[in-house]
Amino acid sequence: MIPARKPLSLPLPLAPQPLVERRRLPAKGKKAALMPRLVRRVALVLVVCGLLFGFSVHRQAQIAGRERDIARLTAQIAAMEAHNAKLQVEALALASLPRIERVARQELGLINPQGKQLLWVGVNGGN
Repeated sequence: MIPARKPLSLPLPLAPQPLVERRRLPAKGKKAALMPRLVRRVALVLVVCGLLFGFSVHRQAQIAGRERDIARLTAQIAAMEAHNAKLQVEALALASLPRIERVARQELGLINPQGKQLLWVGVNGGN
């Protein structure tokens, strides 16, 4: 009898390799390899948050400046309206007939006209 031989073990055919190899993380230290990506993402988030915060502060400063301008202009309008009212009262006082007559007599030396100094034109209906 012939002793039985062990069956030959042939290696299994390998799967075809992809044309582009994927970069694989080493089994050891997976956390160490993920840290740079995590740090970059955290840094990006912090930068975006910083930009948003800076923009918000800038807008608040602009709003505060505009509110100061509005308050200043409102006060200026109120002062101008009060001055305008004062000038209107003064204009009415200066335009009053008793004042005009007083200035004409005292400062300009004018007198009321006499009857013969008046010339009536068109009184009888025709010219």
